[in-house]
Amino acid sequence: MNALEIVKKTPKTNCGECGYPACMAFAVAVVSNGEDLAKCPYIPQDTDARASGDNIQRVHDPDTVLLKTLKAKVKTVDIAERARRLGGKMVDQ
Repeated sequence: MNALEIVKKTPKTNCGECGYPACMAFAVAVVSNGEDLAKCPYIPQDTDARASGDNIQRVHDPDTVLLKTLKAKVKTVDIAERARRLGGKMVDQ
């Protein structure tokens, strides 16, 4: 398999869930460095489906992937610190 064949199996959303910033970067790592193809959660886990490229899991549309990415980024924001910088404070309700 070459990198383009692997990219065709991905959802092409550059979600980063595999640990790489783009689907192409992931595909190149698989071909060049022997990265585990299973790191992409959207490529079916069974070997036959992976080899044929015909059975790609498309459970997550691009909007869902974007939402998951945004949720992960928001979790890292220190809301209390942001409020303090803006002259406010956090209040528990």
